[in-house]
Amino acid sequence: MADASEDYKEIAEPMLMKNINGRKVVPGLHTIAIRLKYGDPVYYLYLFLSPSFRHYVYKVGTGLKVFGINYDKVQKYFSIFPDEKEQKYIG
Repeated sequence: MADASEDYKEIAEPMLMKNINGRKVVPGLHTIAIRLKYGDPVYYLYLFLSPSFRHYVYKVGTGLKVFGINYDKVQKYFSIFPDEKEQKYIG
């Protein structure tokens, strides 16, 4: 997830990496790595693209010329999460 952008549209822009087969992935500069312990990754991708999450990001993002968000603010986003089976169905 991007932690900085020159406009609010791209703050917290998510990306999903699949099939890395146990390889270690190191996030780059201005990137927040979110490693799920459980749940469906595709569900979370859609959650991070949802209008509700985008509105939250626009509200808590900070900065004047470069806008940003940090992991703590992403983590504080509140939503009711369905069980993993329903997440897979939704994803």
